[in-house]
Amino acid sequence: MGLINEELRPVEFKDVFLLKQDRERIEKWAQSWAQGTAVKKGLILAGPPGYGKTSMAYALSRTMGWDLIEINASETRTEEFIKRTIGMFSSYRDLMSFDKDQNKITKVGLIDEADNIYERGVGGGTGEKGGYKAVADILHDTKIPIIITMNEFQDFKRKKSSSIAAILNACEVVNVEKLYDRKGGIEFRNVVRSLTEKLYDYSENHGFKAQKEVLLEIVSANLPDLRAAINDSEAYIFSSVQNANATGTRDSQSKVVFDTLKSILHGPDFANAKRAINDSETDPETLILWISRNIPLQSRTFQSTVDSFEFLAKIDCIDRTARRKLYFRLLAYVSDLEALFWTKIDIKKHVYIKFQFPNYLMSMSKSKKTRSSRNRVSRAISATFHMSTEDALQMRVIFGVMRKFQKEFSQNLINYINQKVTERNSNLSENGKVKLLEQISSGDMDIFISG
Repeated sequence: MGLINEELRPVEFKDVFLLKQDRERIEKWAQSWAQGTAVKKGLILAGPPGYGKTSMAYALSRTMGWDLIEINASETRTEEFIKRTIGMFSSYRDLMSFDKDQNKITKVGLIDEADNIYERGVGGGTGEKGGYKAVADILHDTKIPIIITMNEFQDFKRKKSSSIAAILNACEVVNVEKLYDRKGGIEFRNVVRSLTEKLYDYSENHGFKAQKEVLLEIVSANLPDLRAAINDSEAYIFSSVQNANATGTRDSQSKVVFDTLKSILHGPDFANAKRAINDSETDPETLILWISRNIPLQSRTFQSTVDSFEFLAKIDCIDRTARRKLYFRLLAYVSDLEALFWTKIDIKKHVYIKFQFPNYLMSMSKSKKTRSSRNRVSRAISATFHMSTEDALQMRVIFGVMRKFQKEFSQNLINYINQKVTERNSNLSENGKVKLLEQISSGDMDIFISG
């Protein structure tokens, strides 16, 4: 998820985009749990990816004062795992999910993308079986509210299973997609206006100079996919003008890349395009990312887009082969083919479309600190518990669950790991080795557990 996506994530339930009647139904369901009168144990939020279902669940939990315990069914789908996490919390209200002094619920379970649970039929198939039964059992026995999100709810309903029937019978179902049924209706216009204002405010507050009219067009074109609307707006905002704190060197570098892209995509001269590529001193791999990001924006027809990506894929294959086989003379052909790219794309004529910054480079830059913290913790866990870094990364879910049980778990774990790291580093120094591990902080552990 992008930087602006996180910034605009709704904090309270009143901030989410919903039809009035759906908002009232969800609030009524939550209040029934708060008042101890719940009939429906679960709440299903149904709608395609990008509609903000998970954000709704988190916003509702914050508004109600509930701690949220989450599993993602598309990542961990087994009956055993589901029962060991959500099931464990939901079955023992007196121990961990109920505040006796204030007589109120304190926790809520979230099963994200539950329709991705795969049920293996008798006589074949792959995947995990029993996942839906585990969810049905949890809903039957739960002492805490359970929120379930689904991307393909209609397909889920059509599956014939007693477990699925039990899930549907135990849940209040809200289709968040209904808000966007009438594109151009008053509810739709309110979402467009509100989201555009938030994006424009972000741009102004962070020193960018995005045009509100352009943001309005981007939001209108992408909705009802909120995630896509925000991500595309983010790309436009970051490319509209460099941050006020950026240096003149960065500005001139961006201008060189833009000039190079113009020669590559618009031509119409191989020699000029080749000269621009050489003068830019941008490596072929980075140029491929820039070209890929801007093909859909600059191409006039769908067929041109397809042809352009096919040609770019060939360039990318040559580039990767040259780097993997260390046959760097092939890279000369990569730049030659990039200089010929204008012959493969049908560019929109007589219209100015600003080049966009590659999403991959933007996301990697923004996530550098997160990736650094995650790698630092995984290396420390790997050395401490004698496991691979891949296995260490898999411990995130278990650590997250344990932290819900015991408030001091994270700090105790950090202290133990740092003690082992210190001992290991001391031994390595004595043996003349120099590859030392870094100590980890509570911030590193929070990033590691949250993924």
